Amino acid sequence: MALLAVKVLVKDNQRSIGIAFTDNLTKRFGISEFVDNELYNNYEFLLIQLNIKEVLMCFSEKENLELSKIKNIAKDLDIKIKEMSPKDFKIKNIEHELEGILQVNSLKMLSHIDNEICKDSISAIIKHLLTTCELMESEKFEIYKYNLSQYMKLDIPALKTLSLFPNANSESNASLYNLLNRCKTPIGSRLLAQWIKQPLMDQNEIEKRHTLVEAFFKNSRTMRMVEEFLKSFPDIYKLSRKFEKKATTLEEVVRVYQTIVKIPDLITALEEIEDVNYLPLIEETYLSKLRELYETFKKYIELVETTIDFKAMDNHEWVVKSEFDDSLCRFSDQLNEIKNTIQEEYIRVGEDLEQDTLKKLKLEQSEIYGWCLRLTRSQSHCIKNKDYIELSVLKSGIYFTSLTMRRLSNEYNDVMAQYKEQQKQLIKEIIEIAASFCPVMEQLGLVISQLDVIISFSNISVSSISPYVRPIMSKNNKIMLKGSRHPCLEIQSDISFISNDVNLERGVSEFLIITGPNMGGKSTYIRQVGLIVLMAQIGCFVPCEKAEISIFDSILARVGANDSQLKGISTFMAEMLETATILQTATSNSLIIIDELGRGTSTRDGFGLAWAISEYIINKINAFSLFATHFHELTELSKKYSIVRNLSVIVHLENNDKNKDVIFLYKVKPGICDQSFGIHVAKMINFPENVVKLAKRKADELENSVSIIDEEKYASQDIKIGTNILLQIMNDWKEKIKESDMSGLEMLNIFRNLVQEKYISDIQNNKWIQKIISE
Repeated sequence: MALLAVKVLVKDNQRSIGIAFTDNLTKRFGISEFVDNELYNNYEFLLIQLNIKEVLMCFSEKENLELSKIKNIAKDLDIKIKEMSPKDFKIKNIEHELEGILQVNSLKMLSHIDNEICKDSISAIIKHLLTTCELMESEKFEIYKYNLSQYMKLDIPALKTLSLFPNANSESNASLYNLLNRCKTPIGSRLLAQWIKQPLMDQNEIEKRHTLVEAFFKNSRTMRMVEEFLKSFPDIYKLSRKFEKKATTLEEVVRVYQTIVKIPDLITALEEIEDVNYLPLIEETYLSKLRELYETFKKYIELVETTIDFKAMDNHEWVVKSEFDDSLCRFSDQLNEIKNTIQEEYIRVGEDLEQDTLKKLKLEQSEIYGWCLRLTRSQSHCIKNKDYIELSVLKSGIYFTSLTMRRLSNEYNDVMAQYKEQQKQLIKEIIEIAASFCPVMEQLGLVISQLDVIISFSNISVSSISPYVRPIMSKNNKIMLKGSRHPCLEIQSDISFISNDVNLERGVSEFLIITGPNMGGKSTYIRQVGLIVLMAQIGCFVPCEKAEISIFDSILARVGANDSQLKGISTFMAEMLETATILQTATSNSLIIIDELGRGTSTRDGFGLAWAISEYIINKINAFSLFATHFHELTELSKKYSIVRNLSVIVHLENNDKNKDVIFLYKVKPGICDQSFGIHVAKMINFPENVVKLAKRKADELENSVSIIDEEKYASQDIKIGTNILLQIMNDWKEKIKESDMSGLEMLNIFRNLVQEKYISDIQNNKWIQKIISE
């Protein structure tokens, strides 16, 4: 579990952050120090990148706004929060313990760090690990500096918008992680989650992953052979931790052995890839490392084969073989000798009692009585008035022993106790020797986990309904996608997915405005672009016919409503907070995804904000942006800025009659869709028939009214605002009458109350609407 400690210092309105982090599987402390904005966006990006599960914070008795902000960010990511005493966040309080915890080079590095809040965060981490007994005496940790900019930045809305991981509050399991996770090992699945949160920024590293994926994509036989190896590979990181804590068993020692003896099979499988385009990278990434690790593991193999009794394993016994140790061998010989004598005594008793030793008289080893004899209850009279000791009478028979049998049983138990103690000591020594291979196990785990994720990428790429393609990573600023598809939606059995092209190019088409009706595919279109960009930068192939993509430093999103209202934040406030994040953190190399901005306030204010934010992005940020909207007026931006392109989702109306059924084609084309088709959508989702009819009639009346009004008497802005007000009223009314069992009167009353409570002022101030009402 990844653990992070954070300390904040605010001085002269500048917010400095110091963090330290680690996890249970690596002996490393990462540290970072940076300046953040008032929304703490960099801190948010870092929590996501590192997949943090628990945050340590300094406890404060006074209300602290800054601490509240960073606490709320952790809560939004479902991260556990632990508050610690201020004295735990003081490096000077643990200076005497550092030499026993940190490596020599790390101690020197720490002494050269000037940032005290960063050091204090290290202190809190170490204090926590000491308190929870998660630090062992023999462990020496390494410190390294973490560079936040080495990976693409993802904010919380982007995580949710792109459905990167399953949502616990959603019935649907559709997510990028579930789609790509064809990993065969636990360590591979964990690394995949890390890669999704850490898309690469280095083009060479991205293309290396693409080349590896392509190698297995084109060599399916090798891919299947590697998958067979991976199926039996254990969680080697967790085993390694158990070895270090001396909390492992001989069975687990053998399990590691059973894994590493198969490494030559893996090497042979990988060597089947002989294509010169892939072999050098396969050699560098896997083969050379596996050969070196296997050479080191040969001593481990020798240890196990020399000491472990493999024959006993057939009976699920995990013991050291007797011939390995003289004492163990002596005890084993004594036990066999005593068992032979016990067998002789058993035969003697059978002759004495004249009982068949195969059918009626049984020799048994009891946990209570040791070696003893059993007769059926019907034969119990045989031992009456004879020199035998009755032990117990049970349903299964009468248990008894002789003086000789009792003596032999005691001798056997005494020798067995010595045998077990010697086994225990030898197993302890074997585990200690095996634990010395922990660093090598962790190196093997790293190679195998990376191989597992690459194989998973190849598997999904080749087996998808339409195979994925290798993206071209362009140094020119562009996103050129031909026949792009949403990876999570196209696999659903009840969907025939329609592919679409995407063209974003610097200086030509940087800002795309997508208009169209609800359910028409606008949101799917903009989301799939974000997903495809992220998939390319984590090293996966992408669901397209052809793809050319430049590298982005962040994906920032503002899409739809969320559950902020449950936290006391209005929809509009949530919109503004998320949009503020975009405006403050986006760069010209960011990808911005915005859907339905401005719906949380009045139509007039919403449109004004949408226009202003769009202009700011176009003029100040210059980032590639996709903006899906119902504000058709926003398309006027294309007349002002040449880099703005208008797109719309195609809708088919039979006979071009607006009163006929609407058919969504889910195809995106250049142009503008100036109708919302709200009534048609309401009909499709089974709105009450009387409501649909009323809405159609009112829409017709409104259209006819508009057509007969002398527009010259009114300002065009009045007409534009008035139209939006009426549309907003209808949308709000639709939301409030979702219950299908409402009567017509109830619906009418809701309509009246809505107008009186929310829109009466807007209606009275709009001359155009007043004219419609008066007529």
